[in-house]
Amino acid sequence: MMGLFIHHSNLENFTKYLIFQRHITTYGDPLSLVKVRAKSERGVSQINQVDVAIGVALATQDMLEARIKHLREQVHEFHAAAVTAMGRNRAEALANLRRKKMYEKSLVNQEGALNNTESLLLQLQESQQQKIVISTLKVGADALNQNKVSLSTVDNIMDQLEEYKEYEDDLNSALALDTTSSADDTALSEELAALLADNAHSPPAKKLACHVVAP
Repeated sequence: MMGLFIHHSNLENFTKYLIFQRHITTYGDPLSLVKVRAKSERGVSQINQVDVAIGVALATQDMLEARIKHLREQVHEFHAAAVTAMGRNRAEALANLRRKKMYEKSLVNQEGALNNTESLLLQLQESQQQKIVISTLKVGADALNQNKVSLSTVDNIMDQLEEYKEYEDDLNSALALDTTSSADDTALSEELAALLADNAHSPPAKKLACHVVAP
């Protein structure tokens, strides 16, 4: 897959182009929250409250994870400092242990906040997925309803086909009927014989004289 590298000076114009093409939409500051068009969408949908909540939860999650990492480092550091100071300076060792306990308490609080944030984020993402599933089911149901044919329409079509079949059968029967019967053939033969007999006994026709007058 090829990567796309954009200089910071052109980032704003590129962002505006993506918004114009409806590939992304933004919330607040142009680059604070960006929503990318899904493959199934013709154009990116507007950012809603769930999108904003997910964006805030993700940012909070990143912040808490960074904070927890720092606190764990501090706990480890003060624990090592207390161990080192035990042999030479008891007061210093106790001071490091107090700091260690302080950071441990803050660490527990931050870990609890992170757990709550992750739980909220999961619920928001599931809610968003359920919305997509419901929207997909609705689109499918509408498509099926558009293709659905009522029973009365089917009955009418079947009646029309039956009527056409009956008409076609009648037409084929009419075309298949013999136009002359044997009795008609006999009468026609007798009439033809009579005409031949009359023609044989009739005198030959007189020839007409034709005189041509010259101009």
